[in-house]
Amino acid sequence: TIPSGGITNAIVNGGELSNIGVELGLSANAVQSHDVDLHLRATFTKNKQEIKSLPANVARFPAPGSFGAAFGRNFITPGGRTTWIWGNVPFGADSNPLPIGILVTDPSAVAYTRDTVAGDANPDFVMTFSSTLRWKRLTLALTADWRQGGMVADMTRDLFDEGGTSRDYDDPITRETMGDGWDLNAPASYTQGSVTYPYTQGSFRYNSWAGGGDVRAYLQSGTYVKLRDISLSYEAPASWLQQFGARSMRLTFQARNPFVFTHYWSFDPEYNNFGATNLNRFIDLAPYPSNRQFFLSVDVGW
Repeated sequence: TIPSGGITNAIVNGGELSNIGVELGLSANAVQSHDVDLHLRATFTKNKQEIKSLPANVARFPAPGSFGAAFGRNFITPGGRTTWIWGNVPFGADSNPLPIGILVTDPSAVAYTRDTVAGDANPDFVMTFSSTLRWKRLTLALTADWRQGGMVADMTRDLFDEGGTSRDYDDPITRETMGDGWDLNAPASYTQGSVTYPYTQGSFRYNSWAGGGDVRAYLQSGTYVKLRDISLSYEAPASWLQQFGARSMRLTFQARNPFVFTHYWSFDPEYNNFGATNLNRFIDLAPYPSNRQFFLSVDVGW
């Protein structure tokens, strides 16, 4: 029995969680000859988590480490998923969720706001591609990742919108830039204090979020393709080795994280504000931009 006072936390070893997934790998020696080799590799992973049950004396609870329903957090609830993003969503009188932006375009249509599932941080799938191409003494190697789907709470964009400094703040409101799910019938202007401002993309986003009234305004797809690593190396000929009295010599130029292709607004859709946590791994808050590294190396063996 949990006492009525004097305790704030209880650690319970209980509950059931399932993780069902598939992982596939494919590799091929596409070309293999004296002068040319081409090796190709690819992996595919897809996972789905489900919370089967909790002990009878444990009520559903939000996972620790988040900024609440205003920006979304994971909930531990039977029948749910550990990756679902729960947050505030406006509903109409018919108990259906209203489009994003309704708190600006038609606030009278909102019957109530409910803390509910607004997205899923779990990607649809993740694929990795790697290849090695050798032509005589030159070898080109690369590794690329593709993540499809998975929502991210872009608090960085919220902060820039709040200050009116986001790079697209003054852009016009269009379906192409705002995406699906938005009601774009925004009024021409709004008044703050005694000053009237025109509605632009940034102000419409920020006011649609309404201080956390609609978490979906800053939930974005984390889809990306990243070139993780690419290198070009050259195996020195025997004439070079004789000059240095060496058995082997290799010159390599390598780039790590040189390119990312994504529609995600902030710096990196992989960023996680709370570090190496198991839950709430979808929150992006003012990160330092991911670095790009370039190396030039000479490896000599005697």
